[in-house]
Amino acid sequence: MHESSFLSIDWGTTNLRIRWVQLPRFEVLAEHFSDQGVKKVYHLWLASGIEREAFFLDVLQTELQTMGIQWSAKVKVIISGMASSSIGMRELPYASLPFFANGHALSVEKWQPKGFSHEISLISGVKSKDDVMRGEETQLVGLYQLLHPAGNSLFILPGTHSKHIFLENDVISSFHTFMTGEIFDVLSAHSILNGSIEKGDFDSSALAAFQKGVLMSVEKSSVLNALFMVRTNALFEKFSKNENYYFLSGLLIGAECNYLTDKKLDQIYICSSGMLFSLYLEAAKTLGISISSEVLTDEMVDLALLKGQWFINKYQEE
Repeated sequence: MHESSFLSIDWGTTNLRIRWVQLPRFEVLAEHFSDQGVKKVYHLWLASGIEREAFFLDVLQTELQTMGIQWSAKVKVIISGMASSSIGMRELPYASLPFFANGHALSVEKWQPKGFSHEISLISGVKSKDDVMRGEETQLVGLYQLLHPAGNSLFILPGTHSKHIFLENDVISSFHTFMTGEIFDVLSAHSILNGSIEKGDFDSSALAAFQKGVLMSVEKSSVLNALFMVRTNALFEKFSKNENYYFLSGLLIGAECNYLTDKKLDQIYICSSGMLFSLYLEAAKTLGISISSEVLTDEMVDLALLKGQWFINKYQEE
């Protein structure tokens, strides 16, 4: 392969991210963010009367044109994420577990669409007996290339739907999805708890409230019961609204992670930075989970996605 660059498309449920990537250093020459996520485009397509793949390609072409760059037709477009799902441009089958972290088992569909300037490579996802992921597996392939983890490792990818991906040497043995971020958003915006919380500084009192929430996720027999404490904390003036905000966060992140206290792992990687990294790290400490691993910044996770896309695509062409 002699291409000097490629177009990376990370097409998620909510957002579309385009990056022009220079090889071999994976330098991002230009990037574009859009709210034209797969879910939105799918619903627009339903009302369009146009063939689905053509509709998605028209959206992608429009977003590429907004970048104002003239690319050679030799520049490939590599797409990962929800674009290969049942609500995406073309549904591809999932690879199954166990899944080698080099990405060789992933299905990649390549074609040159009529009227579209670039060849497309569309990457599929991975399934277990009761869970699925599309996009995170591509990041994991890139992280594997960057870190070369040995032994039993866990990669935590916090977010709207957090993923816990277990790696045994070179093989993804299992993974779990947690609706932590989405549940937090729903509860904080649309439930009775809305009036009891308010986001503010993560100061020492907020940290103490967060730790209390993490511990309460273990002490209470049901997190559904523990959640109502957010309401009573406010009624009884035990916490300020800001403290209560982090108490709720602690409850949910604690509920997500407390099963890990029984796991024997060589490394745990929290694949985030900033506040989310701090909260997950603090939850692990509060629960007594050892995090003996380097910090993975947002830049490293972004690079991992780009490397994952490229190496998965490259393998399919060898």
